[in-house]
Amino acid sequence: MLNLIKMDLYRMVHTVSVWILLVFVLGIAAFCVSMTNLDLAAMEEDVQYAREMETEMKKYRSVSTLRQILTGLQEKSAPVS
Repeated sequence: MLNLIKMDLYRMVHTVSVWILLVFVLGIAAFCVSMTNLDLAAMEEDVQYAREMETEMKKYRSVSTLRQILTGLQEKSAPVS
């Protein structure tokens, strides 16, 4: 059983698609971190923007509020017959 696990791990490490996927995931993670840093920097520079973001966050804290917003969006996008 241990040899089967070793074999699968060896095959995963030596497969090109695994490395491509790993590089892609790391790139997405780096992009998310850089966007978060830019957003935090924007909040430090513009106090009004920070207040707007805080009020937006408070709106979505409640699941029921989020459900109401989503249902409202679905009703607006539904075709009228």
